[in-house]
Amino acid sequence: MEKVLQTAKILWAGKMPLRPAFWIYGFTGVLLFKWAMRVLAASDFAASPLYSAMGILAVIYSGFAAIVVWKSASRFEGDAGWAWAARMAVVVWPTTIFWGP
Repeated sequence: MEKVLQTAKILWAGKMPLRPAFWIYGFTGVLLFKWAMRVLAASDFAASPLYSAMGILAVIYSGFAAIVVWKSASRFEGDAGWAWAARMAVVVWPTTIFWGP
């Protein structure tokens, strides 16, 4: 648990390099929540408290991931286009949890 908290602190501070912040903690994390929501909906759990709880966690995590990636993009020393693209992706992520494939 201490390792998870330490990683979260590094992420929140924007000290994680952009590539892992975006692809591991951003894209993949949000995608896993999206898939979990789809599985629950397909299993007729869409009206259950479990689905609602998963949705709340997905929104919270998506917001966390968006802030983390944005902070990492602001420290990115490579091509500014990659930092800009990462920031645009985090604007879209929170809206995709409840719709789309």
